[in-house]
Amino acid sequence: MLPVQSEHCEAETFRASCPVSTVIVVRRALYGRMRLGRCVLRDYGYVGCFADVVAHMDVICSGRRTCSIRIPDAMLDRANPCPKDFKTYLLISYDCVPGVLTTRYDYVVVKLLVAYLPTALARKVMQSVSSVRLSVPLFFTLSYERTDL
Repeated sequence: MLPVQSEHCEAETFRASCPVSTVIVVRRALYGRMRLGRCVLRDYGYVGCFADVVAHMDVICSGRRTCSIRIPDAMLDRANPCPKDFKTYLLISYDCVPGVLTTRYDYVVVKLLVAYLPTALARKVMQSVSSVRLSVPLFFTLSYERTDL
């Protein structure tokens, strides 16, 4: 399955969902004024300013079946290098990969096939969670504290 890619302008909500037995893995996430298009209509000299926000979107979405974020978002705005009076947008790409999501007390454990994750993304996902432990060679387990229970 090909990654889902979408743009989300100000006053829009990004929503991702995956079928049963699969979870979201964020592949790419940029926030700013990447190019002219649906969200940025005119170039006032600041097209091309953006921040890589994949780590933030990993925390919100990766390892879950569904997630959503309203644009603008306070955390994304703090990472935004563009002048604050210009409209920005989120460009995001994600996959649904085979995984098992189980809830134990206030922890979530997600098992993902390592084969689906590029090394750089796997490192970013591992850095964005509170603890990581390896299990069977083809799988890794991500554990992090749930704040929404």
